[in-house]
Amino acid sequence: MKSSRRTPKILFAGGGTGGHLFPGLATAAAIEEICPKAKFLFAGTERPLEREILATSPYEQTTLPAEPLRNLWQSPLRFLSRSFTAWRAALKIVDQFKPTTVVGLGGYASVPMLLAARRRKIPYILLEQNTIPGRATRCMATKAHCICVTFDETRAYLPRSCKVLVTGNPLRTEICQLAETAYTPERKTLVILGGSQGADRLNEAVALMLEQNGKMLEGWDVIHQSGPRQEVALKARYARRSLPCEVHAFIKDMQSVYRRAGIAIARSGATTLSELACAGIPSILVPYPESSDGHQLRNAESFAKRQASLVVEQAADVLETSKQLEAALNALVTDYRHREAMSREAKSWARLDAARRIAAEVLELAQLDKNHLKEAT
Repeated sequence: MKSSRRTPKILFAGGGTGGHLFPGLATAAAIEEICPKAKFLFAGTERPLEREILATSPYEQTTLPAEPLRNLWQSPLRFLSRSFTAWRAALKIVDQFKPTTVVGLGGYASVPMLLAARRRKIPYILLEQNTIPGRATRCMATKAHCICVTFDETRAYLPRSCKVLVTGNPLRTEICQLAETAYTPERKTLVILGGSQGADRLNEAVALMLEQNGKMLEGWDVIHQSGPRQEVALKARYARRSLPCEVHAFIKDMQSVYRRAGIAIARSGATTLSELACAGIPSILVPYPESSDGHQLRNAESFAKRQASLVVEQAADVLETSKQLEAALNALVTDYRHREAMSREAKSWARLDAARRIAAEVLELAQLDKNHLKEAT
């Protein structure tokens, strides 16, 4: 079925976290730049964070009552009921919006929409940010037109019959522009990133480290993205010790923070790594130990192999994690040349054209009339 002379309609399926959602927003912006007449719809979860992120975008959004796979064992009847409801809702959305292409962003919320697209014979593309593909990607891979991945290592985890493109992780234009900013000795801000949902154990380890040896950061500023659960407690904790630290539940203007950052302590979700690479920020990565199939550890190892970061594995004892963080941070704070070399290695890994490469693939799949397209500059 050809779609010439039809307005291209791209449906983005999935989300739940910034790590899944931001690549979709970056891809939509790149598609819009090439094809100004394109229409977009984001179909994701009912999480407040997702609504907040999409509220600042120009794109229409809708939600599905999708259920995480882990709930299958806790409440199988509820899981099956809500999954069926989500699939029926997804079919209705597909029939109303009539997309030319569906882009799966990952996460459990993407599966009902991708199944609906398959049922209606609408082609779809998958974005996989992590080294080890998530369950949604593995489940839907064989029928995908292609899978756009961030790490070359991901190929080994996908069926050989799949078309796999190593495009890199699509980033927003304002983040890509950070690649032009030089890393200098004047960058003396430590940024702590637990991800858009926060990271309680990481927050605890960092706070303990700063309480016990905050003097090593004399002359440095500290910005801590805490997530919503611990924002108030961390602010009070730092205030009691007179530690000069900005605490934010969520940081919207990350590009401004990245421009100041001299070192980052972060989880190792793929979008976080891609942004740190683009900005050329030396990092200490603390992989989330309960991530699906240990993918955050694999992401971190891939980054560290390029000498773009140090890796601290989260210990069962928060004090032990704190001590390891202190040792790694002290090594970087006292050695600018090491930080500068890490910055160069991080930038060499960044793929600034990822969004445009994926956008071109999406539009090619949609078989658009040339009159819809604006020649790329």
